[in-house]
Amino acid sequence: MTPEMQDFLARAMFEHAPVGLMLLTAEGEIRAVCRESSDLLGLPPESLQGRRLFDLLREDDRESLATLLALARGASHPVREVMVLSGPPERVIRLHVSAIPAGKVGGEFLFNCAVIDFTERRRLEQELETARRAAEEASLAKSRFLANMSHEMRTPLNGVLGLLDLTLRLELGEEQRENLRMVRDAGRNLLTIINDILDITKIETGMLDLVNEPFDLDRVLSTTARMFSIEARAKGIELRYVKSLETPQELFGDPVRLRQVLANLVGNAIKFTDKGWVEISAKPWACPHDNPSKTCLLFEVRDTGCGIPRELQAPIFDSFTQADASYSRRYQGTGLGLAICKRLVELMGGEVWVESEPGAGAAFSFTATFDLARPAIPEQGEGPVVGGLRLPALRILLAEDNRVNQTFARRALEMDGHSVACAANGRQALQMLDRDGPFDLVLMDIQMPEMDGMEATRRIRAGEGGGFDPGVPIIALTAYAMKGDKDRFLSAGMNDYISKPFDTTELSEVIGRVMLRP
Repeated sequence: MTPEMQDFLARAMFEHAPVGLMLLTAEGEIRAVCRESSDLLGLPPESLQGRRLFDLLREDDRESLATLLALARGASHPVREVMVLSGPPERVIRLHVSAIPAGKVGGEFLFNCAVIDFTERRRLEQELETARRAAEEASLAKSRFLANMSHEMRTPLNGVLGLLDLTLRLELGEEQRENLRMVRDAGRNLLTIINDILDITKIETGMLDLVNEPFDLDRVLSTTARMFSIEARAKGIELRYVKSLETPQELFGDPVRLRQVLANLVGNAIKFTDKGWVEISAKPWACPHDNPSKTCLLFEVRDTGCGIPRELQAPIFDSFTQADASYSRRYQGTGLGLAICKRLVELMGGEVWVESEPGAGAAFSFTATFDLARPAIPEQGEGPVVGGLRLPALRILLAEDNRVNQTFARRALEMDGHSVACAANGRQALQMLDRDGPFDLVLMDIQMPEMDGMEATRRIRAGEGGGFDPGVPIIALTAYAMKGDKDRFLSAGMNDYISKPFDTTELSEVIGRVMLRP
């Protein structure tokens, strides 16, 4: 190829390149410019030739260009950093700069500069940022709505279910007892639906965290089996659980969420099994962490039920999906349970899967990783036993504005041997602390008229209102159950938190955790 042809091709490539090209000196003077660059800068080529690019830019962009040229001169390869410059009105351009060694262009150090129109991309980025902020605001509004709806639904349910449990302890006729049990079961079903919707929303928005506390695996398995023992007996199904000898018993993890996964799988197994058995099992599994302080366990729930067609096994872990989606389906539910199980198992560092054939039952399996725990040392004393520890009789101030919930909590506490005084709001609680104290413990509802539980707690901790102990233990007693709620309560000065609806066992456990804490 002749030198003339090489020169022609170089000029043609320079003029017709898909991006703008310029040659700059170390002082930013434009030595050569193609038509695409002149169009991007909004000036004809002849007016750009010999001008300093610095003169076409704003002051802050001039400093950025000087920095970019300095970086390019000292680099052995093209500078990959980009710089956004304001060109003509409503246009944004971006420069990529690489140095041309002085020996290649007659002893002068030059820079090859690519000029790229960045306007459309910047517009799209701004639109995406606006959409992101709008989505975050909508998510926040959704979370607030869910928190409020959760509170409004859980508050009456707490009173209804609590009083039903207390009433079922009384002497009743068999028909009365059966009617109350059906009402209680219907209330629990409603609570399950509320919890499913709230849980899947918290998981999808990253608002659900697991706790890490010591628990007894045998107790989790046995309580799960007991939850469904009556239902299994009613259907003539054998329900059993087994744990291998190699499986550790004392663990650190989230027993509530583990029990939730097991309960969902066992409930489904019993629902879809008309005869035979349902078995829960746990055994060690290969630990992916190679950490002696952790253990990985395999849990299985097997049944002799109707089984699941192969094509439906993967989708059943999706939200709002059921194996039988017909209008007249035999088995009811929200279709959220297995989706929640999948997300919870993933949070526990495991995975879940199913093996099944139509008419041959199903086996739902999942793995989960836990920290190994040290056994707790029981203490002796008098009063109710909570987690192996004896809780003394306490004098408790209950601040609760809902009369039904107040009645349930007071009666449950009195059944455990505690004495209880009730306040209808935070202001009254402060007055009673000063006038009727001392109290061993305060159970503080969050949402109350005149003065809410958060404000009342802050005033108690500040010692406002009288001569009571500002360090008196305070437990938040509330229907709020979103991520961050517990942190807000603890930061306000509360010692612990229990979410409505709760049963008498949960209430005793939280009180024991606070009062027996070292």
